[in-house]
Amino acid sequence: MEEGYGSHLIKKPELVAEMVSSAKRRITDPDFTISTKIRLLDDLRETVDLCRQIEAAGADFITVHGRTPKQRSEPVDLEAIKIIKESLNIPVIANGDIYTIDDAERVGEITKVDGVMSARGMLENPAMFFGYAKTPRECVKRYIEIAQLKEPRFMTFHHHLVFMLEKSLPKPKRKVFNNLRNKEAVLEFLSEHYFAQDELPRGMLENPAMFFGYAKTPRECVKRYIEIAQLKEPRFMTFHHHLVFMLEKSLPKPKRKVFNNLRNKEAVLEFLSEHYFAQDE
Repeated sequence: MEEGYGSHLIKKPELVAEMVSSAKRRITDPDFTISTKIRLLDDLRETVDLCRQIEAAGADFITVHGRTPKQRSEPVDLEAIKIIKESLNIPVIANGDIYTIDDAERVGEITKVDGVMSARGMLENPAMFFGYAKTPRECVKRYIEIAQLKEPRFMTFHHHLVFMLEKSLPKPKRKVFNNLRNKEAVLEFLSEHYFAQDELPRGMLENPAMFFGYAKTPRECVKRYIEIAQLKEPRFMTFHHHLVFMLEKSLPKPKRKVFNNLRNKEAVLEFLSEHYFAQDE
């Protein structure tokens, strides 16, 4: 904002109108829409005037966040949005504090707008408009499957999951999850604390490093998992279960059969030392 862009521009209605007009002239596709998203000015009359100039410049619709640029947690001014809607002929979209389908319906009823926009609400619950109170497991699972294909940066991948799991994880577990630093740790956490064992996409259980382009779990990943297990001390069944998946493509069938039937951690570590890791690993 201090650099002169974003909501700073609402104080320059002529410039905003010119930007809209310029974009409209350059876009020849009749199905391509030009829109703006604004916040409120301190003077509602000035806000209405800004919106009318934007409309006159050719905007197809306007989204209004019902707070001023300086406001953060103050209640959204629905009456202001309603007045803006009544003052324009183009569609108006309401934004601000829409976290549930009930919020969306309430805002629509009060303001009579043509639609609503949710930002944080949709980050926390992408299934919100289907009536879910929190992100369903199937949605989280589907997001992870998409991430397998698109391979976003870890920060992006983790950021979305932090939002989606906010209402599903108890505070202590949420604190741990929010501080994870790599994809392998995220997938291991979800497998152990969120998904049932048969819910996590099998490809990630077999190869937690698949996001990095590995065809099978690299030794370094197995080694790191064992180091984490030494600190976290999961139940043997969980510890062994993950290793069974991770080593599926690395061990020949006879050795895999032996490994899969081991019954304690000491036997597992002895087997790996003799048949999988080099002696110095």
